[in-house]
Amino acid sequence: MESLSTTTLRDALVRQKPFVPCTSRRTGNTKYIPWPKPQIRVWSEFNIQTLNDSYGHVLDTALPRYLVDNLTMPADFFKNLTVSDDKAPLHFIGWNDATVMPLVKWSMQHMGLHTGTALFHRYTDARGTTVAKLPQAPNKLTVDHLVYLQNPHRDTLVVGLGRTSTKWRSVAAMRNPGDARGENTWPIRQLANLCAQSGTRYGYIQTDEELAVCCFGAKPPTSDKADTGARWQEPHNKWDDWSVSLMVVPWNTELCGSGDASGGGARRILTTELAPWWLCMLALSDGHRPLVETKEIVAIDSWERVYLHKECRWVRRHRYSSWEVPADPPPPSAYETPEPGNAATLAADVGANGQNWFDLIDPATIDLTGANFDGMWPV
Repeated sequence: MESLSTTTLRDALVRQKPFVPCTSRRTGNTKYIPWPKPQIRVWSEFNIQTLNDSYGHVLDTALPRYLVDNLTMPADFFKNLTVSDDKAPLHFIGWNDATVMPLVKWSMQHMGLHTGTALFHRYTDARGTTVAKLPQAPNKLTVDHLVYLQNPHRDTLVVGLGRTSTKWRSVAAMRNPGDARGENTWPIRQLANLCAQSGTRYGYIQTDEELAVCCFGAKPPTSDKADTGARWQEPHNKWDDWSVSLMVVPWNTELCGSGDASGGGARRILTTELAPWWLCMLALSDGHRPLVETKEIVAIDSWERVYLHKECRWVRRHRYSSWEVPADPPPPSAYETPEPGNAATLAADVGANGQNWFDLIDPATIDLTGANFDGMWPV
């Protein structure tokens, strides 16, 4: 039996990080005209309340001691770091990879997700010693961060890009959400292309000031378009009606020490470590990972009411985490067959327990002309 610590998963993902100065000059973003032009909307459901409701039971679980002993210390990782050029944000991507990914792996095991399948993650570092490439694309497009399952399909979970805060700020992109032509939308368009290339709907953009999480939706290629060429070469020409739900999480330098996160305070804080962890959890939920049409995306705060026959009780089950909480039976509708054990339906005198069917007949609508009742009743 593994030794447990008093440190929870949430504790490991809500920690004080130092301020990192940015001295980089403002330069233009990478551009490519055929990239998708998604309509931007605020991903309002991506908030700490939704996270606590759906994954709080996992976040408040104590971690094994070996994981806690190997946590990377923020002060050491970012010591003397200054964002002076376009490669510097890759240090932040490296922090996400070193800090979040081991905890995603543990969470997979703890929740019994994709048992027997390894999680692969790689980032492009600032020195160029490692380069992350999309496994599905023949031309091996490079990305700043890549997370995928090592299953036969190499299902991508999340892709990430790094930018300096002088080059990109979310507020500029969201100031006019309907405008997909501005300078500040190019990183979002680039990320949309990478999601199309890899087949996932989830991505993020990391700067020295914030982390922007994205969930993309698009209409899939029609059959005539799908047969015109290689699948992965120009996917932006084959997907239509792009949209992106976007939410921004600030670099959490407001945490002045562990005391600020004590006494339940950590449960009210969404950090740049919790955000990519949550994206991975959403992507690990089968059926909620691939890039699909926007109207088919299930909201991340969605629950369904389920009857557990063996336990004879109703629960609300989260659509992504499958976390269950007790629930009252659904209100019965008239004349339906009650579910087994549905006391509410039985008590409501509906369905088979309800009004006599003959009471529902309006006598004024019955025509007895010519009816012969002889012999029907004994004298």
